[in-house]
Amino acid sequence: MKTIERNITGALLFSNDGYVLLGKNRSGGVYDGYWTIPGGGVDPGETIIEATIREIKEEVGLDISEKDMQLVSKDKTGSSTKTNPTTGEVSTVNMKFTDFQVYFDQPARTITIQPGDDFAIARWIDLDELPDLLLAPGVKASLKELGYL
Repeated sequence: MKTIERNITGALLFSNDGYVLLGKNRSGGVYDGYWTIPGGGVDPGETIIEATIREIKEEVGLDISEKDMQLVSKDKTGSSTKTNPTTGEVSTVNMKFTDFQVYFDQPARTITIQPGDDFAIARWIDLDELPDLLLAPGVKASLKELGYL
């Protein structure tokens, strides 16, 4: 089995009325079936901030380039399998995560999201629902660190 090493960045996006934006990846992606935050791999030559802004735009259609991005965690690691949708090849993906938090000064219902790229579904989730969700391990750890779990 092929092994891929990736630096991954993402953002916990919060509305001012107590919601966090989470999504699920398309079938076969990393952490298949888990709720996760929008984000993805850092491309060669990109800074972590540039990658985060690009990934949030690609995953949920939001522009966070003018938002205050606060570092939540870095250098957390995780591993998952991924299936190439074209070839069917299964790979192990070893990841090093950097997560940010971003606050929107408006209610979730007024923030239009457009799932794209790797996300099959994305939605604003009430913070009270978090304990009942199957969360990706790193997302769960970050939400605990922030006091939401």
